[in-house]
Amino acid sequence: MKIALKEFENIRAIYRQSMYTLIHPVIVAFLVVVLPTYAVFRYVSGGNLWKFLLIWIILVISYIGKLIIIWRLNYYVVTNQRLLHYFQKGLFDQSVTETPHERILNVSYKTEGIISRFFGYGNVEVQIVGLMEPIILQNIDTPMEIKDYLWELHQRAVEKMSGSVYGKADASHVQEQVGYTKFNKSKF
Repeated sequence: MKIALKEFENIRAIYRQSMYTLIHPVIVAFLVVVLPTYAVFRYVSGGNLWKFLLIWIILVISYIGKLIIIWRLNYYVVTNQRLLHYFQKGLFDQSVTETPHERILNVSYKTEGIISRFFGYGNVEVQIVGLMEPIILQNIDTPMEIKDYLWELHQRAVEKMSGSVYGKADASHVQEQVGYTKFNKSKF
């Protein structure tokens, strides 16, 4: 994990999806391997089916390995100046979104389902001035605390910049200055 920091910038926190999000695919992979293996041991005495079973097990283990690698490569970095989202879609397909704290408009969180609620993970949605889509910190542990932390960093950045374009203006005033409307359309 290589993060290019700017001058006087330091990392405050690094977040990634909760490990509990991997439970479902691992259980499914376990069943997809165990059930055919049991059937082959129980009902087949010889033949080429063992070779296909071995190839099947290798493919399933490779798929789980890929899921774990992609899970590990997706992360969110909070520095004293900005929020960065490193998004890994495939093994070789990465995109990075970043925004300074003062450009944050709104921060909210949501937990969905009983498993998410039980294990304490959820999504934190960060709406940003100038971005069509919000930055969503998906399935992270303790979403309420992270939401509060990001909003606190935003407020500190706005206070630090008092008198500038983003000073102590409310969100709608900032939106008007950059041409951002409620429906993500430019005013022009």
